[in-house]
Amino acid sequence: MKIALAQLNLTVGNTAANAAKILAAYRDTVAQGADLVLTPELSLSGYQLEDMVAQNGFCESVWAAAQNLAAQTGNAGLVIGLPVRDGDKIYNAAALLADGKIQTVQYKHALANYGVYDECRYFTPGPLPSVIDFRGRKLGMMICEDFWHSDVPQHLAQQGAEIYLSINGSVVDGIDRNLVRHGIAAERAQFAKIPFVYCNLIGGRDEDVFDGASFALDRAGKLVGQAPRFQEFLGLVDWRADGIGSNLPKLDLSTPVEADYYAACTLALRDYVHKSGFQSVLLGVSGGVDSALVAAIAVDALGADHVRAVMLPSPYTSQASLDDAYALAKNLGIKLSTIPIGAMVELVGREIDTNTGITPSGLAHENLQSRLRGLTLMTLSNQTGALLLTTGNKSELAVGYATLYGDMCGAFNPIKDLYKGQVYKLCHWRNTQGRGEIPARILTRAPSAELRPNQTDQDSLPPYDTLDGILHLYLEGQQSPAQIAAHGYDAALVARVIGMVDRAEYKRRQAAPGPKLSPRAFGRDRRWPLNIGQSV
Repeated sequence: MKIALAQLNLTVGNTAANAAKILAAYRDTVAQGADLVLTPELSLSGYQLEDMVAQNGFCESVWAAAQNLAAQTGNAGLVIGLPVRDGDKIYNAAALLADGKIQTVQYKHALANYGVYDECRYFTPGPLPSVIDFRGRKLGMMICEDFWHSDVPQHLAQQGAEIYLSINGSVVDGIDRNLVRHGIAAERAQFAKIPFVYCNLIGGRDEDVFDGASFALDRAGKLVGQAPRFQEFLGLVDWRADGIGSNLPKLDLSTPVEADYYAACTLALRDYVHKSGFQSVLLGVSGGVDSALVAAIAVDALGADHVRAVMLPSPYTSQASLDDAYALAKNLGIKLSTIPIGAMVELVGREIDTNTGITPSGLAHENLQSRLRGLTLMTLSNQTGALLLTTGNKSELAVGYATLYGDMCGAFNPIKDLYKGQVYKLCHWRNTQGRGEIPARILTRAPSAELRPNQTDQDSLPPYDTLDGILHLYLEGQQSPAQIAAHGYDAALVARVIGMVDRAEYKRRQAAPGPKLSPRAFGRDRRWPLNIGQSV
């Protein structure tokens, strides 16, 4: 039996477009000799659906689309994912289509209910699945989380399954997630001594990024081949009595982690823009490293013609920042406009003073500059129809080193889950690819918001390597202050940083979404109360 892996980029709620893409993949792979075509989890409806799945009539419309899709199948089978309503219960299901009709439907048994997954909110767990008989072979079908729990594959093996088939909607959850999947799948294959075929979704959906990386293992758990990460792919697995082969590429472990992170950010941005109905983006550039990386990602995601940059200098903006912003725009081939904000800041400050007797100074004056930049960028976004990107990194968002309604203005942030140190690493990696250089001085100058004379980030924050280390242990590691201090960090500094993180939650609640890249991203992944008895 030849089994096709249709690693597809699908859109939540756009059932008609998803059905058309699935049918095209089915016809393409059947023409190549496929006997059975696998598509990802909830492929017909898109994943994750959130409250959309409970909307009156939604599941029924998806079922009708499944019946229409089934009517276009022939002798070769097609496995799709879809939500199925039965009375007041909704199931995450897989359906096998063949010979013009829906042959069988199987419900997901183990629901994912951690991190970004809320399946217990929406779905009812199905019973332990039965083996599916198809063309004289016994197929052990599992839906994503099912294969992570040993009872499901063991039950299928006891029923005589000859091969495991797993359809998935698995997000990037740390860049090594791919190898973790291999390890669990290999355990299942080795235990039952049967092959394992894994088909995963790719694409961006709000904060989720699905990386694909579909693969096949032989009965000893050895990797036969793996589809590329972060791109659509159609591949064939040749399952024979004497073993399993494929036309899937060999896994390349030499790929640097920066390449994978960069690909995830690029894919997430492209899909967010296009699936939201936009064609172009706009961003403010400062001559600093964060906006430089976002500009490069935007160019690689959308093309230089669809990216517009704006420099908004204040009286404190250095000539070096101006020069570096211009050099960046020239290297990337994007249009750069310059709108000085000094006169705006002076006018607004004067009007506030005249009408209230209060003169903006200190932090209020700094934030006034940032907010006037945000106002200008949002006005340009409204006028041009370009989606505004924001450019804050995870280190800054963690400790609240960002201005609400200022530099936090924007609809999407491609680097939201990257620490400052990671931003530098991705910039250096990007410069090795020869697709438009990020000026070297941007990578060597001390970071600065340039909102007052001679300002640097380290006036307000610990050195970024120290800050990132503490944040990683607190956020991803979920360690206590004492545990973090035991790694060699000053206890008073640890307490200060943690206090900044907790107090800044009110800002993050209003921040733009961005791709989840780590096991503990801000947003739906890390849920923290606003009112914890501390002043904000």
